[in-house]
Amino acid sequence: MAHTIQATRKTSVKSPSSNGIGNVPNFINGKFIEPAGLETLPVMNPSLGQQIGRVPLSTSREIDEAARSAQAALSSWSATPIKERSQIFYRYKTLLEKNLDELALQIH
Repeated sequence: MAHTIQATRKTSVKSPSSNGIGNVPNFINGKFIEPAGLETLPVMNPSLGQQIGRVPLSTSREIDEAARSAQAALSSWSATPIKERSQIFYRYKTLLEKNLDELALQIH
């Protein structure tokens, strides 16, 4: 099933719209950032063909900021011993498993 993706003006990043579909903010340098741009793209649930959210069409300035932040974090992350890095991912896996039912409801 093919879907046409069209950008639309944003209504709110912090709360779902009247149809229950929420906008996802940018996450840059460990913080949620209100996007400067006015357009968003839909996030689709491919199994149902339904829209479940919206993401911002970020400005080039926001993209540059995110890339700089990621580059700065890379040296610290690379210097972290593999045992610590694997523990972080293991904790993430544990949280996913613990909250699997709630996560599944979010995308259904």
